[in-house]
Amino acid sequence: MQAPVIAVVDDDLGIRTALRSLLRSVGYSVRVFADAASFLADAARECPDCLVTDIQMPGMNGLDLQREVRRHYPGLPVIVVTAFPEEAIRRQALADGA
Repeated sequence: MQAPVIAVVDDDLGIRTALRSLLRSVGYSVRVFADAASFLADAARECPDCLVTDIQMPGMNGLDLQREVRRHYPGLPVIVVTAFPEEAIRRQALADGA
């Protein structure tokens, strides 16, 4: 049986590396992406089992990515992370299905 695949989208290399190590240590297969566009291109070929995305990224931010995921992959679980917690962003992420 193949391990579930978790996609991590974060513009910070250190965060991507740490999350990949953590998730692999508990048995997940992990694919990492520095931006939303790279993730969306890859997901079109092979959709992961779950997405973990940062909010604050250049280009398409995490909330915009979450909306795109909902349109194209409505059943894909999305976990949103941020170093800058703001109540309005939390409410929006939850309203969009995080």
